[in-house]
Amino acid sequence: MGTSFVLDPRAWISPPYQSCPFCGERESYGVLMINGRGYVRRCRSCMKDKRFSLPSTPKKLLYLDQFVISKLMFVLHPDHRERLRKQGDEEAAFWLALFERLDRLLKLQLLACPDSTAHWEESLPSPFNTDLRRMYEHLSADVSYEHPATIKRFQLHAAFLRWLDGTEKVVTVEDIASGAINHWTDRIQVTTRIEPTDEELSELREVRERTHAGLAAEVERWRREPRRRFSEYFEGQLLAAGPHDMRVYTKWTETVVRMTTGVVQLDPEQMLPPNPARTVTILKRTLGERGVPVDQQLSKIAEFFTSEDARQVPWLQIACGMLAALAVKASLQQAPSPDAGMLTDLNTVATLLPYCDAIFIDNRCADLLREATERVPLDYEASVFSTGNREELLDWLDELESAADPEHPALVEEVYGSGWQEPYTTMLVAKEGERE
Repeated sequence: MGTSFVLDPRAWISPPYQSCPFCGERESYGVLMINGRGYVRRCRSCMKDKRFSLPSTPKKLLYLDQFVISKLMFVLHPDHRERLRKQGDEEAAFWLALFERLDRLLKLQLLACPDSTAHWEESLPSPFNTDLRRMYEHLSADVSYEHPATIKRFQLHAAFLRWLDGTEKVVTVEDIASGAINHWTDRIQVTTRIEPTDEELSELREVRERTHAGLAAEVERWRREPRRRFSEYFEGQLLAAGPHDMRVYTKWTETVVRMTTGVVQLDPEQMLPPNPARTVTILKRTLGERGVPVDQQLSKIAEFFTSEDARQVPWLQIACGMLAALAVKASLQQAPSPDAGMLTDLNTVATLLPYCDAIFIDNRCADLLREATERVPLDYEASVFSTGNREELLDWLDELESAADPEHPALVEEVYGSGWQEPYTTMLVAKEGERE
């Protein structure tokens, strides 16, 4: 016999309670939901409700590197916080203070720390995957950045339109991020999790190992070859980007033709275009919509890739600048050996930096970014923090709260309740039965 249960609709009505304006019942008029630019109050007695508007809350976006997510998880987790304490009381105190400030500003609707595919990819192989995911999803305030390849494609397409016929299209943060940007978030955060298969995990490791091997080989080449100037390395990186995409597209189309004509066995995964091929395909479609003959489209795209418009694409400038800085260090025998996550870090910084108000990254990436910025005019306005100046990040967060409307905290308390702004430092403490 199946089980049944009764769901009382009043269970969805939460504090803070007021006297009901409809029936007069005291302490019964609570909050039913909070979404977007308003919230709904409903009476637990008469069940009548009313929607109230909320003012726009322009949130600052702070991107946190994966190492930051790990540190914050460690300092809150009862099984791991001792790791930080062994590094000294100041170390543990900093990360706890950072979490408390972040959590408070999230709840004040003044900040979001968007998650990214880099968080997912770098957390997935970890034995602490569940807790890492809990941390970055909590701090995201329901805001997520698109995949770096998508952001690259948007920026390249905008530059292509500008080069092609002068069409001005600005890629904004609303284009490359989804979720509750500048919206009030509900108290309940709902997430879905699809655990990867062993095959998917193996494939992810293989991709990381392959990209790491490629970067390691490049760093080794820079070490061996005669030293060159930053400008030469930078120019070389810029010139290589377009031809690389064209080669990937050509190889993909040849593979598709061989499969569709029966020369080789059909493989559905191989039929899907790699990201560079997808970019070229979109540019071809744009040319087709403007009447450019098919036999002229690839040469037109190749011409674009050598143009100044293509060279000025933000992610390309930042990525090439950071790689050129790395090349200079390698030629001086000062470059650290790249680890498996270094290329992911460079790629993430290059694509997300123009769409952040601030970013907290490791010292290695911060040094490369600083050296690149000193030599080329990179297109970003974000404040850059690393462990080298991490106390400045706490100041930045404090200034963010102090700059808010003095009446804003009272409005937040009216909507969410008096205890809402307390830091959720027990979020990783298992309730009875949750962990073995």
